Amino acid sequence: MFNFVKNIFSTLFGILFFFIFIIFIVFFFIFLVEIKPDESEIKPNSVLHIVLKGKIVERSSEFYIPFESFININNKSHLIGLSEIKNSVKSAKLDEKISGIYLEIGNLDTGWAKLEEIRDILMDFKISGKFIISYSEFYTQKAYYIASLSDEIILHPDGMFIFNGFSKTVIFYRSFFKGVGIKPVIFRIGKYKSATEPFLYNFMSKFSKLQDSLLLFSFYNHFINEISDNRSIDINYLKNISKSLLISTAEDAYKFKFVTKIGYFDEVKLILMNNFSVDHLVEYISLNDYSNYIKFRNFNLSKNKVVILIAEGDIIDGKSSSYSVGSRDFVNVIKKIREDDSIKALVLRINSPGGSSIASENIWRSLMLTKNRKPVIASMSDIAASGGYYLAMACDYIIAYPTTITGSIGIFWIWMDYSDFLQNKLGIMFDVVKTGISSDLFTNPGRSINFYEKKVIKKIVKNSYNKFLEKVSLQRKLSMNSILRVSEGRVWSGILAKKYGLVDKLGNLDDAIEIAASSAFLGKDYKVEYWTTKKTFFQLFFSNLNSYFFNSFFNEKFFYFLNIFRQYVFLNGIQYRLLYDISID
Repeated sequence: MFNFVKNIFSTLFGILFFFIFIIFIVFFFIFLVEIKPDESEIKPNSVLHIVLKGKIVERSSEFYIPFESFININNKSHLIGLSEIKNSVKSAKLDEKISGIYLEIGNLDTGWAKLEEIRDILMDFKISGKFIISYSEFYTQKAYYIASLSDEIILHPDGMFIFNGFSKTVIFYRSFFKGVGIKPVIFRIGKYKSATEPFLYNFMSKFSKLQDSLLLFSFYNHFINEISDNRSIDINYLKNISKSLLISTAEDAYKFKFVTKIGYFDEVKLILMNNFSVDHLVEYISLNDYSNYIKFRNFNLSKNKVVILIAEGDIIDGKSSSYSVGSRDFVNVIKKIREDDSIKALVLRINSPGGSSIASENIWRSLMLTKNRKPVIASMSDIAASGGYYLAMACDYIIAYPTTITGSIGIFWIWMDYSDFLQNKLGIMFDVVKTGISSDLFTNPGRSINFYEKKVIKKIVKNSYNKFLEKVSLQRKLSMNSILRVSEGRVWSGILAKKYGLVDKLGNLDDAIEIAASSAFLGKDYKVEYWTTKKTFFQLFFSNLNSYFFNSFFNEKFFYFLNIFRQYVFLNGIQYRLLYDISID
């Protein structure tokens, strides 16, 4: 009987192994065929077709994934890689076969800093004399920020364009937690540390409104100035249009010269032929195909490396995930970078609202050790706040965009008291044997926190906050009085952060790379590599596959509220972070 069972399992294992082997071979050949488009497929006078819809991340993937387009079909969470866009546009500028760029723009789920990086590279593309044309069925303000630099801006006849200024909305949960019997006990330092306000109030505090107003108007004025420069429309006139809500339909947008044409998708080719001398057989090449093509064409043999390490997501203890920066993984990766003599400089690309204080401290320490051996430059993306700023200040030089959200030098600890909820709502009781009054402080979910325990936690929080301030003062070479004026949890735009000395320069990722290379005395003899701790080839493939099926059953709102629940209920210990996402639209 045992041998029979053994043979059955051996046979099943053999079949499974053979099946996996066949899949691997198939993927390998698809990889070879798909990853390198035939150069002859790129016709002269081609138009680079960039579809800007969905979520923009630093890189869409660290590896080329066969069947990626199939897996992501109709998947609203499809990711657009910022690095792929930039590299493709840079190459297209010098490519004789590319006559221009066609931007097909939809709803964009990203922060303003990434949009600014895309906008900068497109502006540089226009210097070559080549054209940019944009089309959309509806222009959001983020979409129009990109489209505004185009030579032709086309809007669908039934399309919308609401030009109404910026706002920020915060959801408050105080009444909800009170209703279910959960009592959040808040320990925070910094009257502007608004991350905890959803627990304390049913509205924004005056300090929160003050800092958010400064942030909003900093972003808004920058946005208006850029639109004014591109469309040659007076700034005050633009602000009046925004305040009065004068634009909503395609006809309104055309009347006020925000778009140059009203037309359908199929009319784009006709406009290309008539306005830009493109042959009647308009050849589009997709961003994905062109990106794969230039990876081979621009192959760099230099032995000197400038590594871009992406720190994107919440900063947590332990291992990284798709949306988090795990301190254990990051410390190990930074150690490898530090000890690799072929790597001459490190650019830390930060897009993080912060997180665990211990995790932030451990990564900070690893960066400090590294900059003793090679230049370390921080490039801030959409957000580098609290713990994200903690990492940046360990670097030799900090570069931010005007629209980067940064600062938030503050600290909090949330203690969730579940005693009433568990005992009176669910009928769950706890009993414990302990050696001291506070022995079960962190192990008994059915107890409240007493006065002396609160006093101890306040002391811990205060001590950690003072260390945060001391590090900022030391690393940024600012007096403690100067730091106190910009701390207490205040959030700043990149423009204001530069004004107050929290960052060194306003610029983009390319500026950070150039400074890193210059600091390492490399001249032009170097190549750029992206590093991450995120996933292997097969993890990325099956993650995409899982994402496709999972997103078929759950919409984006489900994940939004799931993330809120996770942030509020499962935070442990001291936090250097913004608790909710800042979305300025």
